[in-house]
Amino acid sequence: MDLPFMKELALEAGEIGLKHFGRVTKHYKKDRSIVTAADIEIEHFILKRIRGRYPSHGIVAEETASSSAHSGPHMWAVDPVDGTQAFSFGFPFWAISIGFLENGAPTKGVVYQPAIDEMYSGDRGGVFLNGQPLGPAEELPLDQDSYLMVPESLHNKYKYSWKGDCLSLGSVAAHCAYVARGCAVGAISRAFIWDLAAGAALMEPLGIHSRYLDGREINWPELYGGKRLPAPCLSAKPGHWPSIAACFHQWETE
Repeated sequence: MDLPFMKELALEAGEIGLKHFGRVTKHYKKDRSIVTAADIEIEHFILKRIRGRYPSHGIVAEETASSSAHSGPHMWAVDPVDGTQAFSFGFPFWAISIGFLENGAPTKGVVYQPAIDEMYSGDRGGVFLNGQPLGPAEELPLDQDSYLMVPESLHNKYKYSWKGDCLSLGSVAAHCAYVARGCAVGAISRAFIWDLAAGAALMEPLGIHSRYLDGREINWPELYGGKRLPAPCLSAKPGHWPSIAACFHQWETE
């Protein structure tokens, strides 16, 4: 399995997304989340290409999660439009998120933001932004100017004492990309595997670890059925992780 293939998929999927961007009709699923024609068309395109090239691999994707089941060593996690709500309202920070897991761990990832033409790609051999390598960012002290990427519903679901700045772009994959880039000190989410797997694969080689707020490691295979993460997750460097996690005191159940 190679990154060039994943990047090719993301670029072609991005072209499909841009054809829809700015002329979207929103529809609502049973859980009141938004779906658009772009989500459906992109997912169909990506899944068809993966199945044609790697027929023995498993896939879990947002719009077809309920029909996905796999427990083998090779798994894809695909979000055709991560940030559909932002996409549907015309904000540019939506992303194509394509992650690949081997033996139960994310190992390769591509996060592409077509509206601003930023392609993040990587594996254990290196992480890149538009082909330029990203090195491990300097671990700066946490202060009131530190950016933390957060859910847009932060104020409704968390009790927190974080003194820095919070920013939400509406896309977990984009949040992970900006943490990998060094723009933010961490990202908090309670997402699905298709939102997070690609970003985790980009962050891990740069020394940025993702685990639940109580310190538990993520058991990725238990998410293959399409269930939301059972608890909030924080992605941050080891030196920052305990201090950030300690600022979030309670998850308000849905």
